[in-house]
Amino acid sequence: MALYVYGKNAVMQTLKGSRRVEKALLMEGAPFPQVQPLLQQRRIPVERVSRRTLDQRCGSSHHQGIALLCEDYRTWTIEERS
Repeated sequence: MALYVYGKNAVMQTLKGSRRVEKALLMEGAPFPQVQPLLQQRRIPVERVSRRTLDQRCGSSHHQGIALLCEDYRTWTIEERS
């Protein structure tokens, strides 16, 4: 299962970490000069989408024009951890 991480600060922290990112969603017409080098360095594909599409995929309008499709958090049961 995948998870959307959105908002400028959350995206920057995710890109600086080791979490696997499948693709980046950038709102059409919105430049993100500080993010572009990190996306290129990690070879993350970029998809330009409309604001409406970004709202729908994130389930929120508070995305600030940028989102990452990431691997979901891994959870374990107590039995698996023992």
